[in-house]
Amino acid sequence: MSDDASTTLPAAPAAPPTAPTAEPADPMVSAALLRESQATASTLQTRLAEVEAALQSTTDELDTSRATSRRLSVRMATGIDDDQIADMAHARWTSAMEGAEAQVDVGAWWAATAADEAATASLPRALRVYLPTAAEPAAAQSGRPVGTPGHRQRRTPSPGDGGTLTPDKFARMSTDEQRAAAASFWAAGRKRTRR
Repeated sequence: MSDDASTTLPAAPAAPPTAPTAEPADPMVSAALLRESQATASTLQTRLAEVEAALQSTTDELDTSRATSRRLSVRMATGIDDDQIADMAHARWTSAMEGAEAQVDVGAWWAATAADEAATASLPRALRVYLPTAAEPAAAQSGRPVGTPGHRQRRTPSPGDGGTLTPDKFARMSTDEQRAAAASFWAAGRKRTRR
């Protein structure tokens, strides 16, 4: 017996509808946004560099001010007239105060060091020449300027002095120093006229 009925296959499922694709963004808009963000980043980097430079400058000024203040306080308390020696004295004072129960100022420490032979002997010679002696509690009593070691005269100008002799400096000099300065002035003038 023959089967004339045809077998029908089930229909294939329909393909799902495709989602609408997003239209590509305008390339000109994307490039403009990119350039704008790069410009903003560049501006921020420049501003950051300026702020860092200003911060470094302020930090340097603060460090300089602190060092100057420290040196001045040491120089006033001890009569030392040299920045490097004043820094050395401050370092000695700082190390002496590390283990001390009671903190004393630089001037009191300097006077106590001058009175103690063992402490005086432990100081470097550069500091010892500025210590007042027992016979000479103040350098002003001997007629020499405060801070100038008694065994020698200072031959170089003070830091920042530039070597210029002003009327005020001349007035503060001793009579012998004034004579030497005047002789030096006239000798220098004679050398210039001979050329």
